[in-house]
Amino acid sequence: MNHENKNEIRTLVVEDEEKIAAGICSKISGLDPDFVIVGKASNGKEALELLNTCHPHVVFTDIAMPEMNGMEFSRQIRRSSPNTVVVIISGYSDFSYAQQCMKYGVSNYLLKPLQDDVLLETLFDIKKNLSHFSVREQRHILYSDRFDVTDDAERYLLANICMGNVIYNVQDEEVLRFYQEQTGQVRWNKIMAELFDRETEWFAADEHCPNQKMVAVKIKHVQQEEILRMLQKLPVLVQEYTDLPVNICITKEGVLKEEVWDYTRHLRNMMKQRLVIGHNGCFCLEDDEKFSNDMLEIVKMKLNTYIKNYFISTNLENFLNEMQTIFKYMQSNHATQESIEKVCLYVIRLLELSKMNQEDLNLEEIQERMIRSISILVSEKELFETLLGEIKKLNGYMETLYEDNVEKRLLDYVDEHYLNIESVEKVADEFGYNYAYLSRLFKRKVGKSMNRYITEKKMSLAKDLLEKHPDISLAEISEMCGYNDYRYFSRVFKGETGEAPSEYRERL
Repeated sequence: MNHENKNEIRTLVVEDEEKIAAGICSKISGLDPDFVIVGKASNGKEALELLNTCHPHVVFTDIAMPEMNGMEFSRQIRRSSPNTVVVIISGYSDFSYAQQCMKYGVSNYLLKPLQDDVLLETLFDIKKNLSHFSVREQRHILYSDRFDVTDDAERYLLANICMGNVIYNVQDEEVLRFYQEQTGQVRWNKIMAELFDRETEWFAADEHCPNQKMVAVKIKHVQQEEILRMLQKLPVLVQEYTDLPVNICITKEGVLKEEVWDYTRHLRNMMKQRLVIGHNGCFCLEDDEKFSNDMLEIVKMKLNTYIKNYFISTNLENFLNEMQTIFKYMQSNHATQESIEKVCLYVIRLLELSKMNQEDLNLEEIQERMIRSISILVSEKELFETLLGEIKKLNGYMETLYEDNVEKRLLDYVDEHYLNIESVEKVADEFGYNYAYLSRLFKRKVGKSMNRYITEKKMSLAKDLLEKHPDISLAEISEMCGYNDYRYFSRVFKGETGEAPSEYRERL
C-alpha cells in the first residue's frame, strides 16, 4: 500500500525526557496529520547525526539538554541545513533567550507546557514558510553599478518592502496573478538611482512573494542615519508605480553579510505581525520587542468566552451577531492582518470540532476563500464584509447542526418524561418552539410522530410489566404506564396488540 503524502512535513523532535518527547510528538500529529514524526533524539549531538538520515523539514527542540543544548544545536543546524525550520521549546520565558534564538535562525519560540492553540498556530505558520520555500527559485538580485560582491567585511542596513498584503499561500494562482499585475511595473533600478548616489553600494533581491522585495545598503561612504532616511523614502517612490498600500520593515543597526538572509526572515516575520490591511507603515526590527498585540488577546478572550459557547450550543443568531460585533471592533481598531487570519482560523477550527458526520461541508474550500480574501483585499471595510459573508454562507450547515442538536435534546426529553407527557403542545411549550416545527423535527429524527412514539414506549412497558409481574393488578399497571383511566388504557393496549391486557396476561 502506498502511504506517500505529497503534503507530508517530515518532523524531528529533540527532547531529553522521554515522556515529554512522546507528548510533543502526540500533540503535533494529533493537531495536524501532515506533520509526520520521522525521528526523535535526546540531545543536539544525536539530532545532528539524524539529520542526514531523516532529512526533516522541521525540527522541534528543547533548549536545555545534555551533550549539546538547543541553542548550540540551532547554530549548527543553521550551518549544515539552512532551509530546515527550527522551533525551540523552552521552560524559560526570558525575552533574551528568544532574541538569541532569533540570531541562530530559529523560526518560533514556544513555552512549556505546549498549549494546543499556540502550537496549532505555529504549525500553520510553518506550513506557510515551507510553501514559500517550495516555490522559491534562485533569487534574482539587482546590484548597484559599483557593488563589490567580494567585500565581506562591511555591514548592511536592510529593508523589507511589501506592496499590498502578506501572501499566505504562494501557490494560489489567483493571488499570484493579482500581485504580478499590480507590482510587475515597479522600476526598481530607477527607484534606487533616485535614492542613492553612484558611490553607494546596494542590492535589491526578490523575496518569496511577487509583492515583496528585500533591499540591502552597505554602510560605507555615507552616514548610517542618512541611509535610514533614504530607506524610509522607499515606500513613497514605490507608490508611484502601484495603487497598493506599501509597508516597510527596516533594521536600524548594521548587519554582517553572513547574517543578511537570517535578518531578512526576521523582517518578513515582522511584516506578517505588524501589517494592517489598507494602511502604509514603517517598522523597525529593533523596536519589535515593544510591540504587543493586546487587541488580539481581547478578541481571543471574547471568542473563547462567547463565540465558542454560542457555536457549540448551536445558538446561530447569537453566534452571527457576536461575529459581526467582533469584526466591527477589529475594523475600528485597525486589526493587523495576522490577527484577522487567526480569528478566521479559529472559526474554522470550531467548524472542525462540530463537523462530526457532516460530510457535505468542505472546510478546506472555506479556509482557502478566507485566506485568499485576506491576501488580496486591501480595503478593511471590503475585507470584513467579505469574511462576514463567508460566515453567513455557513447558515445552512449551522441550521442543520442546530436542528440536529434540538432533535437529540427532544428525543432525550421524551425518553425521560414519556410517562408524564400529556400532549405534544406541552412539550413544544417546554422547549419554547412552535408545535408544528417541533413535530417535524421529531418525526425526522425518529421516523414517526411523537404521539405514536410515546404510545409504543408505553405499550412496551405495559407488556414488560404484564410478563414479569403477575402479582401487580391491571389497574396499577395502567397507572404505571401513564394512564389514569384503565378502560382507556385497555382500549389502547388492545388496539396495539389485538388483545386486552387481561387476555395478554392469561396467554402468557
